Amino acid sequence: MYESLMIISIRVPVREEYQLFIKNIQETSRKKFSLNLESASVNPLVAAFYDCVLLYAYSLNKTLSEGGNPMNGRSIARQIWNSTVPGGNKLRLTGDITINENGDREADYTLNDMDPETGIMVPIATFFGSRRIYDKRADAEINWPGKNGPPPDIPPCGFTGDAPECIPNAELSPIKIILPILLAVSVVGSVIGAFAYRKIMLEAKLADHWWKIEWSDLEFIDANHMGSSLSFSKSHNRSTPTVSSQKFFHF
Repeated sequence: MYESLMIISIRVPVREEYQLFIKNIQETSRKKFSLNLESASVNPLVAAFYDCVLLYAYSLNKTLSEGGNPMNGRSIARQIWNSTVPGGNKLRLTGDITINENGDREADYTLNDMDPETGIMVPIATFFGSRRIYDKRADAEINWPGKNGPPPDIPPCGFTGDAPECIPNAELSPIKIILPILLAVSVVGSVIGAFAYRKIMLEAKLADHWWKIEWSDLEFIDANHMGSSLSFSKSHNRSTPTVSSQKFFHF
């Protein structure tokens, strides 16, 4: 079941002549075609077709009275262009008939709204085309979904969601977009440059002190334990200290 449903249809005439016309249709359908029609099932367009025949007769009589050619269909049709044919005649069912300058009828329409509880369409208002009048019934209201009234003519974000106020970056200028990017690139570049500088300086420092060793890395060895690997000439015994008094070291 729909929460809200509205249908615009041709206005159903309320004249007594129209009601009598409906009864005649029901009677003829029952006698000749064995059809039992309800009054609601008779389309109001049937009455409009009936009025079209009367309107043709009206135009034809006017053409003949003016000495026109009854075989010229265009001339007959133009007799009622941009005019109103009064509906006072009891034979006419739909009331006044107004034809505009283009030859189109300014029809009347009814706005029907569905009762959500019963599912029955209820007339809410009538639009009179010839007078451009919207006549709303005082005893009927439209059932809007949510009971909050009619929706706005234009959605808050537009029909396609491209309204400027609904696009986060719609008001950002090119400068406002470029500046954050440049700032981020500068920060990243500074960090990378700092690490690269530290690495270069550390490598340079290590290269300058490659020959230095720590004192703790030295291991002293007594010369008495070196055996025959150390020999001294007798000629030097008197001029140099003895080997036993020396200490050697390696690392």
